[in-house]
Amino acid sequence: MDKTTNKAQILYKKEDLRLKDCEIAEPGETDVLINIKACGICKSDMDYYYDGRVADFIVEKPIVIGHEASGVIVEKGRKVNDIQVGDRVSIIPLIGCSRCKFCKKGQQNLCINRKFLGCPPDTQGCFQQFLVHPASLVVKVSDNVSFEEAAMIEPSAIAYNAIKKIGGLKGSHNIGIIGAGNIGLLLGKILSTNGSNNINFFDISQNKLDFARNVIKGSKTYLVKKDSRISPDYLDIAFDVSGSSEGINIAIENMDFGGKIGLIGWSLGNRDTNLNNVVLKEIALIGSSNFKIKDFKEVANLVNTKKLDFKGLYKTGFGIEDIADVFEDIRNGKFEEPKIIITL
Repeated sequence: MDKTTNKAQILYKKEDLRLKDCEIAEPGETDVLINIKACGICKSDMDYYYDGRVADFIVEKPIVIGHEASGVIVEKGRKVNDIQVGDRVSIIPLIGCSRCKFCKKGQQNLCINRKFLGCPPDTQGCFQQFLVHPASLVVKVSDNVSFEEAAMIEPSAIAYNAIKKIGGLKGSHNIGIIGAGNIGLLLGKILSTNGSNNINFFDISQNKLDFARNVIKGSKTYLVKKDSRISPDYLDIAFDVSGSSEGINIAIENMDFGGKIGLIGWSLGNRDTNLNNVVLKEIALIGSSNFKIKDFKEVANLVNTKKLDFKGLYKTGFGIEDIADVFEDIRNGKFEEPKIIITL
């Protein structure tokens, strides 16, 4: 392994990504130095590249994006005892302050001081060969778990956090997933580990629905043409990943009395929703933001024990020098798979 250079893809502004040689930082006494092996491309990475921003997070100075990553420990700080050089790890990109009331309760996703890898203004991400990161924010993965699979733990933790808040891991449920993209499919993968669930996908793309039906065996799919009643059987749980007014309204219109809807998808603006039916049916609308560290570790355990797999969900075969081209190929709809993973 060459530790003399650290190749990194640096985003200067929208559509301006440059491959540079950067310095390799030294790990502090509670840090580890990770040789990044795989990093998935997230929707937020695409937005930073295409638009130069995600909501209020704006690229105003050069930054390395990317946060769905895995790698190998190559150095560790003197106070790091439970992680060893050579360990294969998945990286937890969420960095809480550890001092606020939410961090103290294990709700790092609600920490107002939190930082996130690859997020402006200056928290550098994982589209680089080496990263210094707190040892407490890596999770070991088994030798029989590929680096690509280990990189999929992070987006899976987002889906898992929503499921734990809303339900679906126990009992028998008729579940709607509005949006058959990456997070929607991961919701389906996790929810299908409970064999008693009926899983229904809703989307405006027939291609996405066909893909979902193939990878989530036994699922049903519904092509959305307008925000109205679609499912023949009322749902008791739904997850809106679309972030659209149409998505939340489909969940409401197809929801049974006393049901629960998890809101995961971000919206570009305010949503126009039929709140009268929320009141009438006593529907619970529950937000789900990111994941807790506990969620991440529980998903890693599911992957390590082969209770959760990602077969068919991602495409790989691209190096660090290909990232800009991959962004353009994604924009042009070249890939069927919802997740593209870069290998470094």
